[in-house]
Amino acid sequence: MRDEKSRSDLGMYFKVHLFSMILLSLITGCGKTKKSKPPTSNDTNTSTQVADGNWLGSCEADGAGKSKKSDFVVSGSSATSTIRTFSDANCVTEASVSVFSIRFVVGRPVATPAGAFEVEQTVSKIMMTLKTPEGVTMANEGVKIDDAVVWPATCNGGFTINVPKELNSTVCAGDLLYGALFSTSYGIVKVDGDKIYFGETDETNDGSTPAKRPTKLESSHYSKQPSGGEISLTGTWVGACEQDEDGSSSQSTLTFSGSSLTSTSGSYLDADCTQEEFVYVETGSFTLGNELSSPAGAFTYDLKIDQIIVTYKTDERVTAVNADGGLCGQTVTKDVGLELDAADCSGDPVFSSFFSTAYDVVKVDGDKLSFGELTTTNDGSTAEKRPTALSTSYSVKQP
Repeated sequence: MRDEKSRSDLGMYFKVHLFSMILLSLITGCGKTKKSKPPTSNDTNTSTQVADGNWLGSCEADGAGKSKKSDFVVSGSSATSTIRTFSDANCVTEASVSVFSIRFVVGRPVATPAGAFEVEQTVSKIMMTLKTPEGVTMANEGVKIDDAVVWPATCNGGFTINVPKELNSTVCAGDLLYGALFSTSYGIVKVDGDKIYFGETDETNDGSTPAKRPTKLESSHYSKQPSGGEISLTGTWVGACEQDEDGSSSQSTLTFSGSSLTSTSGSYLDADCTQEEFVYVETGSFTLGNELSSPAGAFTYDLKIDQIIVTYKTDERVTAVNADGGLCGQTVTKDVGLELDAADCSGDPVFSSFFSTAYDVVKVDGDKLSFGELTTTNDGSTAEKRPTALSTSYSVKQP
């Protein structure tokens, strides 16, 4: 069983990584349209131009508890694409980060699918960062089964955890996995408003030659992100499971819609965020203000909570809270949500502050959402005490 499990784990790691790399090499070439021949009345490039800027993909789970997410930044006929693999299914805990430098040409329209155009792209280099000891070992030693190497070291190895390593056509010449990524690939692209779709490859239409371009589009897409001076929080963002020194942990999920926010924060008895102790669900509204010069790219963020629903999940916690006078003077019951507002908690020294306006900062960086680092001096209790630095913790945008 041990050998079979090792074989399965190694196979899944490289299956996910191989799929991610090949997919990325075929779908990230995009940019402002450049005609491959002069247009005629029956062959005119009338697509929405693939605008410069940042395009973000969704979190894609692989069905085995792992996931990946990618984005690309377009500038003229160049693109920088970043693909992240994760050790969890929600795109929170990074396992690897690969940044692709790409040159591309978008050419003539294709007959089918409607609205799609030819695209050719070439990867010049990949900056790969491995985030786990297991990933570094596999990249440096290759995949081994029963001490036999069944997949060589990635472009001759030389990886160190959390340190980017450059891969290019020279370094990776002959590499079974990465060597082909530096050859020109041939795909299709379609822009539909703020969404962009790329071709779906298969064994027949793998994009290796012009004749083998994909003939249909992927069902998934990338979304255009706001440009500089703008910010959008709309959607659901999930934070990492954060461990405490006593072995407990916490995790939060934020959902923004318009100017409204729902925040779900859980406290857990174990380090893996599986055994719930209590859950807070906060609802309220927020206001975004001006962009700040420091922290760079952050915006002012003012939050007002209107209601909190608190649910305790253990008998021990319920007993302790009720023995201390309950919450805002109210008795709590296991597994029953207690609804609290500002009036309920006006005399509570702790909970009353939850309903005061919080003055914070927020930054969106691709699929990551960060808030300010609270300190004794900059605790967010007033506009003058707004945080001046970002927390190292962040939440990840969900599909």
